[in-house]
Amino acid sequence: MKVSSFILTSILLFLVCSLEAQPDRLKFDRISVSSGLSHVTVNNIYEDSYGLMWLGTTDGLNVYDGYDFIIYKSDDQNPFSLGNNNIWRILEDANRNIWVGTYEGLFRFDRNSKKFTSVEELEGQFVTSIIQKDSSWFWVGTDKGLFKLNTMSEELVESTSSPDYILSLYDDGLQLWIGTSTSGVFKYSYQSDTFTSTGFSEGVPVRAIQEDQKGNLWVGTSTGLHRIVNQDFNNATAFFKNVEILSTLLDQNHTLWVGTSERGVYTIDKASNIKNHTFQKNDVLSLSGNTIRSLCEDRSGRIWIGSWGNGFNIYHPQKSRFIHYRNDESDPTSLSHNFVHAVFESRDQCIWVGTKSGLNILNPKTHQTRQIFANASNNLNSNYIKYIFQDSQNRLWVGTKKGLNLAKEYSHSPSFQTIALPGGEESNDITFVFEDESQNIWVGTWNGLFLIDETLNAIPQLEDYQTLCIVEDSGTFWIGTYYSGLLRFDVNSGKVKVFSHEKGNPNSLPNNRIWTIHKDDSGDIWVGTFGGGLAKLHLKNDDVSFEIWNERDGLSSNAIIGIMADDKQNLWISGNYGISRFNPSTGIFTNYYQADGLQGNHFNVAYHRSTSGMMYFGGSEGLSAFQPSNLNELNTATPLINSFELFNKPVPIEETSALKTDILTTDQIVLNHEQNIFSFGFSDLNFGNIKSKFAYRLRNFNDEWTITDARRRYVTYTNIPEGEYTFELKSIDRTGQPGELTTIKTIKILPPWWRTWWFSILAILTTITVVSIAFKMRIQRIKAQKKMLVRKVQQRTKELELSKKQVEADKQIIERALIERESLLKEIHHRVKNNLQIIASLLYLQSGKFDDEDFKKVLEEGQGRVRSMALIHQKLYENEDLKSIPFEEYLEELVSEIRASFGLRNVNLHIEAKNIYFDVDTAVPLGLIVNELATNAFKYAFDSEKNGTFSITLTQQSDVFTLHITDDGKGLPEAIDIRKTKSLGLRLVRMLSQQLEGDFHFESNQGTHFQLKFAA
Repeated sequence: MKVSSFILTSILLFLVCSLEAQPDRLKFDRISVSSGLSHVTVNNIYEDSYGLMWLGTTDGLNVYDGYDFIIYKSDDQNPFSLGNNNIWRILEDANRNIWVGTYEGLFRFDRNSKKFTSVEELEGQFVTSIIQKDSSWFWVGTDKGLFKLNTMSEELVESTSSPDYILSLYDDGLQLWIGTSTSGVFKYSYQSDTFTSTGFSEGVPVRAIQEDQKGNLWVGTSTGLHRIVNQDFNNATAFFKNVEILSTLLDQNHTLWVGTSERGVYTIDKASNIKNHTFQKNDVLSLSGNTIRSLCEDRSGRIWIGSWGNGFNIYHPQKSRFIHYRNDESDPTSLSHNFVHAVFESRDQCIWVGTKSGLNILNPKTHQTRQIFANASNNLNSNYIKYIFQDSQNRLWVGTKKGLNLAKEYSHSPSFQTIALPGGEESNDITFVFEDESQNIWVGTWNGLFLIDETLNAIPQLEDYQTLCIVEDSGTFWIGTYYSGLLRFDVNSGKVKVFSHEKGNPNSLPNNRIWTIHKDDSGDIWVGTFGGGLAKLHLKNDDVSFEIWNERDGLSSNAIIGIMADDKQNLWISGNYGISRFNPSTGIFTNYYQADGLQGNHFNVAYHRSTSGMMYFGGSEGLSAFQPSNLNELNTATPLINSFELFNKPVPIEETSALKTDILTTDQIVLNHEQNIFSFGFSDLNFGNIKSKFAYRLRNFNDEWTITDARRRYVTYTNIPEGEYTFELKSIDRTGQPGELTTIKTIKILPPWWRTWWFSILAILTTITVVSIAFKMRIQRIKAQKKMLVRKVQQRTKELELSKKQVEADKQIIERALIERESLLKEIHHRVKNNLQIIASLLYLQSGKFDDEDFKKVLEEGQGRVRSMALIHQKLYENEDLKSIPFEEYLEELVSEIRASFGLRNVNLHIEAKNIYFDVDTAVPLGLIVNELATNAFKYAFDSEKNGTFSITLTQQSDVFTLHITDDGKGLPEAIDIRKTKSLGLRLVRMLSQQLEGDFHFESNQGTHFQLKFAA
C-alpha cells in the first residue's frame, strides 16, 4: 500500500511538472538620457539603409549606433540647422536623405552636407505621418491635410479633397488608408483618384492603421484596437476596450505589437495569443514605461519601443533563447532568492533549486516555483542550500551550510532528517553528494570526504582535504580540492595520489583549485580549475599529464565553476565571466554573456543538464536555462565606419576638405603628405552586445589584422608615408573568427611637390637647359678668343717687318696662347662629357621611381640620347687636334654599348667609316641618328635566340657623305611611314636629317635599311 501510494504521488508530480505553458515575460534593454538620449520622450523610431537608428524626441533628433548618440537641434545662428526640435516622423528617401516631420514643418537632411532644408509650403504645420509611395514619392499627413511630395524635385501637391487633421497613414499597395483626428477612417483609391469615408470611428482619434498577413486591417483609436476582417468595416472585432492605442507594428514573425497609453505593450501572435508587457517596479528587464508612442523593427528582428517620459526600450528576440528565473518579491511563484547555489532535476522532471534563502521546486513548463523554507514541520536545518541530489533509492539529499539533510521518501513536501557529520562546522558545510557505481553515498565537505553507510553513519575519508567535486572512473575517484589540486583515490586500497601544479611544467595541472570535474561519454576526464582554465587529463600507465585551454584560446574566464556536455559532446563551461561552449574536435570556444540574456556574468557551483537536454546554470542574479541547439547563431553584423578625423579632430564636409561627402558614402579619401595622422571610428550596430569585437588593418602599411573590442572602437594611424592604402574592417563572431563581411575605405596620401613626377621631369629639363646654355657660352668664348688670336697674329705679322726680335717674342706669346686654347678646349669637352653623363645617370635613377611603363620608356630613351652626345665630347678631348672626331672609333664604341645594354651578343656588328672625321656640329646630330636607329634595331629586330647582323657603313665622295644602316632582323610593320610616324625616336631621326640638310631613304624588307646623304 505504501509503495502504491508512492507511485501515485510520483505520477501526479510528474504530470504537474509536465504541464505545457510558455513564459510570457519578455526582457527589454532600457536606454534613456543617462546614455546620451536628448529627451525622455521618443515619438518616432526609424532604421535607415545603413542600419543606424534615428530617434525623434520632444527635444531633438538623435542618431544611435548602439554606443553613441549624435544629436541635431534647432540653432538660431545656423540657417541650415533643424527648424524645430519636436520630432514626430522620420523617413529616408532613395538618395539616402532623411526627411524629418516636426511639430512645425517638414525638413530634409542631406547626409553629405549635414544641412537641413525646409519644405516651405509646410512651414508651421504639424507633420503627423510620412509614408513612402514609391522611390520618388512620399505621402505626408499634417494637421492641415494630405500632401504628395516628390523627393527628387521637392514638388509638393496638396490633395484638396482629403480630410483635415490626419493622424495616421497606411499604404496597402492598392489604396491609402487615412486615420484622422475626428473624421474616422478614410480610403483613397489610386485607381479612381478618390477619397471615401468608411464611417468607422468617427469622432475619435485614429492614431494607428496596420495590415496583417491575412489582409485584415488593425485600427488603433482612443477607445481601443479594432480588427477589420478583409477590410470590411462591417466585420470589426474590438480588442482592449477603452484603452488608447498610440502605435502598432507587425513584425517579421507576424506578431502584432500594440503600443498603448498607460497600459504598456500588447502582443498578438499569429495564433491570436495575447500578452501584455508593462513596467514592473522591481524588474529592471521590464519596460521602462507604460505609455508607448512608437514601435520599430530593425533588420535583425529587434523591436524598438519609444515611450513617453521613459526613454526607449529594445527587445532582443535572441535573448529569449535564455530563460531567466529570478526572485520577485511580489510573486510567490518566483524563486525564493536570486543567489542560486544548487540545481537538480528529479525523476518527475521537476527542477529543484537551492538558493541562499530557501529551497524551490521549479516547474520547467509553467515556469512557476514552489518555495520551501526551513521550519519545524520539514526539519530542514538551514535555508542556505548548497547541494541537491536524488539517489537510486529515490531518496532526496539536501546539503546546506549547516549539514546534510535526507528525505527518505521523495515528495514535493519533504520531511527531512539531519545526518550528523563528525568534525565540527566545516564538516557540515556540504559541497557535494555523490552515488557511486555500487550505490554508496559519498558526501564532500570543507573538512574531507565522508562515506554514508547503510545505517546512515558518516565514515570520514580524506580528512586532510577540502573536497569540492568528484567523478568515478572504473572504481577510482577523481576528486577536486580547494587548494591541494587533483586527487586520485583508490576506494579499495584507500591510497591517494595528488596531482598539483608544477612551476615550469606546462603539462602539469594549471591551478590547484578545482571546483568541477566532468567525465564525457568517451571516458575523457575534464578538469575545471579556478584560475588556470580548462585541463584535459591524459593518463598513460601511471603517468598523468594535462592538455590546457585558457582565455588566450578563447575561454571566457580562467576561473571555471561548472562543466557539462550536451548531446553533441560540446562542453558548456560556466565561470567567473559568462558561459563558454567548447567544441573538443575543433578547439573553438563560443562565449555567451549577460548581454545575450544570461542571468549575469558570474556563476556559482550550480549547474545541471535535464533529461530534455536543457542546461541550467545558477548565479548571483538567478537561474539561467537554455537549449544548446537554440544557440547556433553567430554574430554576423556588418561593421560600419562612421567617423574620420585628422590630427584627432573631426573633418568638415567641404569641397576643399579631405571629406567631400559623409564618411558613410565615401569610398576614397585623398590626403596631402602633411595629413598623415588620421583616425577611423566604427561600430557594428550590434545593439546591446557589449562583447562585440572587431578586426582591422591598413593594407600596404600593415597587412596583419588587429583585434579590438567595443571599448575601443577607433584606430589612429600616424606618420603614414605617401602611397595608396586600404582600410579594412570586420566584425569578430562568437568563435573569435573574423566574419566574411568587410567594410573598406581607400586612403591615398599624395607625395610632396618636390617628389612628384612632373617636378622630376622639370628638374631634368632644367638641368639639360642649363648645361646646354653653359656649353654654348663656352663655345662662343672660344670662338671670340680665336678671332682675337687671329687679329693678334695679323697684327704681329705686320710688326715682324719692323722688328724680328719682336716677332720672335710675339711667336712665343701665340704658342702659349694656342697651348692654353687646347687645354681650355679639352677641359670644356671633358666637363661637357661629365655633365652629360650626370644627366644620363639622373634619367636612369628617375626611371626606377615610377611604375608607369610608358614614362619609364621615355626616361630610358632620353638616357641613351644623352649618352651618345657624351661619347662625342669624350672623343673630342681624347683627340689631338680637338676639332674632329674619329667617327669609326666613335661608332664602334657607341653601337657596342647599345648592344651590351640589350644583352644581344648573338648579333654581329659590322662598322666601316675609315678615315672619316667630323666636328662637333656634325657629329652630334649624326650620332643621335645612329643611336635612335641602333636602339630600335636591338629592341625590336632581334631576340636572344637567333643570330643576326647589324651594319653601318659611312663613305665619302668629295664633300658628300653617305650613311648606310642595315639589319637582317624582323623589320618594321608595313603601316609605319617614317615621314609621318608619331614615334618620338623616328621623328627625331627625321628632324636631325633635316638639320644636316641631308636626303634620307628608309625601307623595311627582310630587315631594315636606312640611307642618308649629306654634305659636310
